[in-house]
Amino acid sequence: MNFASMTGFAESTGSHDGLRWRWEATERQWPQPGLRLRTPPGYDGLEAPARKLAAERFIRGAFQISLSVEQPERREASASMPWPWPAR
Repeated sequence: MNFASMTGFAESTGSHDGLRWRWEATERQWPQPGLRLRTPPGYDGLEAPARKLAAERFIRGAFQISLSVEQPERREASASMPWPWPAR
């Protein structure tokens, strides 16, 4: 992700095996660094590494970063079939 200006917005999208994601980031001028991270349920483990990376790379600025994820549509499945399905 590249920011176009000192105060800015960036987004990045991707997909793999039907799973699609989108990162959005906004930054405002602020004397102390700060990070607000929003992730979907189950992605809470990203917060600690994101805070560490932000602290290493930024001296100032308030960042708001969000992740949205779209799961592939479920197919007809029996109750005993795990989700997500194992790779073939």
